[in-house]
Amino acid sequence: MKAYRTGQGNWQLNYTLDDGKRRTLSLGRNYTAGAAERTAKVVRELVLFRKIGEPVPTDLLHRVGQLPFRIRTGLERGGLVECGFGLSAGDLWERFLEAKSHLKKTTTSSYCDARKHFFQHFPQERSTATISQTDAETFVAALGKTLKPSTVSRMFRRFQEVLEFAKEKGFLQNNPFDFPVERIDTDEARLNYIAPETIRRVLNHCRNDHERLAIALGRFAGLRVPSELLGLRFGDFGKEVIRIAEDTKTGFREVPLLGEVREIFNRLSGTPDELVFRRSKGWCRGFFVRAIERSGEKQWTKLWTNLRSSCITDFFGMGYDEKTLDLIFGNTAAVRKKYYIQFNKQRAYARVLADGDKIFSGKQISELAYQELLPLLREFLESRQ
Repeated sequence: MKAYRTGQGNWQLNYTLDDGKRRTLSLGRNYTAGAAERTAKVVRELVLFRKIGEPVPTDLLHRVGQLPFRIRTGLERGGLVECGFGLSAGDLWERFLEAKSHLKKTTTSSYCDARKHFFQHFPQERSTATISQTDAETFVAALGKTLKPSTVSRMFRRFQEVLEFAKEKGFLQNNPFDFPVERIDTDEARLNYIAPETIRRVLNHCRNDHERLAIALGRFAGLRVPSELLGLRFGDFGKEVIRIAEDTKTGFREVPLLGEVREIFNRLSGTPDELVFRRSKGWCRGFFVRAIERSGEKQWTKLWTNLRSSCITDFFGMGYDEKTLDLIFGNTAAVRKKYYIQFNKQRAYARVLADGDKIFSGKQISELAYQELLPLLREFLESRQ
C-alpha cells in the first residue's frame, strides 16, 4: 500500500479489509510526498491490526490522533478506527455547550472557564478519542499546581460531565476522567464573617445612597449579588418585605425589610416599574472595593458572597427553624450548611459557657456538684480551642 498522486494532483491511497471491498482514502492536494507516505504507514498498521483482530496499540492511536481532522473522519468512515477519532476536542465542547444552552449564564460561564483551561492542555484540534486516563490524570495534577483545590475539584466535575456526554453520544467507549478525585465544595480559608460594625463603617464612605443600599441589601438582607440585586424594582419593596423574583430554581420569595435597609431605601424614589439600580455587573465590585479602601478596612475574599454568608449565619444563630430560613434565603438546608453558615468558635464556646452557667445554676443539682462540674466544663472547652 503506497500513497499515489492522481492526475488532478490529489494524494490518495487504497486499502482492503476482510470484506474484500477496496476503499480509497483521499489525502488532498496539500500533502507532500513524505507526509503522504507517513500517513500511508499509519494506515498499513491499522489495516494489519484490524485483520489479525488485535487491539490497536496506544502509540499508534496517538499517531492517528495527530492526523488532520478530515483524515481521521475518513478513517472512521472506512472502519479503521473507532467512532470518536473524527471528533476533535473543540467540536466536543461546541456540541456540549450547545446541548446546555438552556442553563443560566453563570453556569454556562463556569463551563466556558473550564473549557479555557482544557484547551490550554489539550489542543482544540486533538482527537477526543486519543485522550487517555493517564493524560487526564496528568492534566488534573498540573491544574493543582496553579489553582486552589476547590477550583480543581469543580473543574474536574465539569471535565467529567463533558467527556461523559461524549460517551453517551457514542463518540467514546470510556470516559478518561472516570477516576476518583477528592470533592472539595468550599474553601474554608475564604469564608469570612463580616461584622455589622465593619459594614457600617464602609457605608459611611460610600458616595451615594445607591451604593449604600446595595451593600446593605447584601449584608442585612442576604441578597445574591449581582443576580438578585440588579433586577430589583421600586415596586418590589413593600412595608415589611422585599419581593425577590429571580428567574432561577429558587423562584419567588420574600425577604424581611429590616430597619437598616429601609432607612436607606426611603431616601430614594422612583416609579414601581423603575429599576432601583441601573448599573452593569461590573459596577457591583468596583464601587464596593473603593468604599472599603476609603474606610481603611482590609478587603476580604469573596466580596459579596461573604456578605450573604454572614447574614445567613446571623439568622441561623438566632435559632430560626429550617423552613423559615429556606423561605427567606432560597436555599435548601444542605446547601445553606455547606456554603453559607460559618462557624465562629470563640462566639460559640462563649455561648456554651453562658448556657452552662444557667443550666448548672444549682436549681437542678446541688451547689457542690455545680462547683465541681463547671471548672471541668471550662477546661474541656478551652482544650478544644
